[in-house]
Amino acid sequence: MQRLDGLGALAGGIAHDLNNVLSPILTAAQLLKESSKDTGTTGIVDIVERSARRGGSCIQWQSANAVCSSTSTGNFVLHALSKE
Repeated sequence: MQRLDGLGALAGGIAHDLNNVLSPILTAAQLLKESSKDTGTTGIVDIVERSARRGGSCIQWQSANAVCSSTSTGNFVLHALSKE
């Protein structure tokens, strides 16, 4: 059970870190799109924005499908990986 607690904490930490990486990318893309008048630039920025949103959606999907539940230690257990 301790290994699953550790795995849940690791998965939660990775999701949190990925969200921390994607948030400024998404914010910068939105600001660039608003300030740019060049259609070529806005097209590239749209790709960056869509990719950041898709990455966030993947993180949410993984979190939802892992069926995490809180333990008494405050960590999360990934039941989808638990076959015991």
